[in-house]
Amino acid sequence: MQVKFFLKNRIFLSFASVALIFNSVSYAASQAISIGDKRFQTPRHSFSNEEVWDFDDKTFKQINGANYYGVFKQGLVSDITLEVFNPKQSLQGAKLEILTLNHSSEEILEVQSMHAANPMDKNLHPIKILPFLVAGSSLKGDSINNKLLIKEAELSSAVFLEPSNIKTKNPPKKEEKDKINYVISGGLAREGNAKNNTLELLDGSYINMGVENIYNLKLNGAPYAVGGLAIFGDAIGNSLLAQKGSKVDIHTASFYRDMVGEFILDERITHLVGGLAYNGKVEKNKLNLNGAEFNIHAPSGLYSSFAPVHIAGAFVDGNGKKAYDATKNTLVIDNFLLNLRADGKTPIFYNAIF
Repeated sequence: MQVKFFLKNRIFLSFASVALIFNSVSYAASQAISIGDKRFQTPRHSFSNEEVWDFDDKTFKQINGANYYGVFKQGLVSDITLEVFNPKQSLQGAKLEILTLNHSSEEILEVQSMHAANPMDKNLHPIKILPFLVAGSSLKGDSINNKLLIKEAELSSAVFLEPSNIKTKNPPKKEEKDKINYVISGGLAREGNAKNNTLELLDGSYINMGVENIYNLKLNGAPYAVGGLAIFGDAIGNSLLAQKGSKVDIHTASFYRDMVGEFILDERITHLVGGLAYNGKVEKNKLNLNGAEFNIHAPSGLYSSFAPVHIAGAFVDGNGKKAYDATKNTLVIDNFLLNLRADGKTPIFYNAIF
């Protein structure tokens, strides 16, 4: 399926409430490897069979990865480039050759917001934000002209993986219900503005996030691929470009009725946004889909799948005290490919809603 069209917004006001609480000014993520003046690259990584499987007890081990930034500091952060390059080395071990998150609590920013909640409910709800890959991250300062390049790499939020050298049953589901927003962004500004930052998804990049394993596909969060993100600041002139050869998986997300009969959507879905601001305006941000491949990915055995995705030039949440403008933001879709992925034996027939 190929689509081509162009959208540009003039005025948009957001009425969702949001309040943010920073757990700490510290940042437990790791700095990527310097490869030049203001240029960084994530280290190569692959899990071993012993890291994912206990051969004595014959049980899965819960894995924990790492979060990376190019530069993080107080004040202005500008002109930083972070490259993510983790190519597959072997067919047998390909599922272990991934970059996945560090889910530790010190990595997480807590947000009190109505986003991802029943729109009829005016109460605030806790939402967790985890910066996974960020080129330039600032605190009490602006993040300007930073660039995140996702090259040949698979990004994951999995906590269970199958070993490559033996056949096992599918991993168990975690008992707790995780709801985390995983941020992949060129620039992140906390108490500052995000300006002219870029996230580029290149040929060979693969965002396969939002589920705790790639077998039963239990949701554990929402990937946010964002050009630039501002918290208590404005997002201006940021961009996300998804090039031909880049892939994004879209997983099944359910919706249900609450006690008063209102529909509630599980918003742990994939989000692709040019510029995102909490308590700030969004202006002149852009998202361009230029041949990206979307895979509607559902567990084997399902008859149908409801698989939503959020694609926007910009998005803004306000605290309810004032309205924030979203102006001159652009969504350009030159073309994209839409595929269906159902693991296991091929079903007789399958319906999917995108």
